[in-house]
Amino acid sequence: MLCYIHNFVSPQDPFDGEEFVERLAWRVNASVSAPGSSDKVFNPDLLHEAFTQAIKDLQVLDERTAKKCERMEAAVKEEEVRCWHNIAQLLEHNKEAFQSFQELDSHINSVATKVVHLGDQLESVNTPRSRAVEAQRLMNHFREFLLPGPLVSEVFTDKAKVTTYSHLLIMSWETFCESPYMHLVDVELF
Repeated sequence: MLCYIHNFVSPQDPFDGEEFVERLAWRVNASVSAPGSSDKVFNPDLLHEAFTQAIKDLQVLDERTAKKCERMEAAVKEEEVRCWHNIAQLLEHNKEAFQSFQELDSHINSVATKVVHLGDQLESVNTPRSRAVEAQRLMNHFREFLLPGPLVSEVFTDKAKVTTYSHLLIMSWETFCESPYMHLVDVELF
């Protein structure tokens, strides 16, 4: 008789007890009447037996539904435990990643500090070296100027470049002024 209950009860619609009783009574009374006759026959014993069987069937359906709900709730609880376990693992991985990030950031800062220090050292070595090169170049021009014979360097022959190369004199003066030996030399400006 469970078969007919599925005809009366739809899983999508909520259960309506009054409608269920009406349909069951109509079906039982329709089965008692002769096919094609318009006479309505009422058999209370058959109706009582149908309702008793329907109650038993509904109780069985309720038990099945309750067991199904229990299984689904147990599955949901297991899934919840798995999810919380996964969340705990992800939080632990996140904590480890954050700690690694902090270590890496600290290491990067340490390396950056060393690079800045090394850059400062290189600059302190390179600045006097570049000034020494400029002084060497200036001394070569002075040597050429003091040598007997014609001046062949374009510093002295090309009038347009004379002003361009005058910056060499200015640089050499700045280099001389920064020299630790300046206080040993008595310089007279003309």
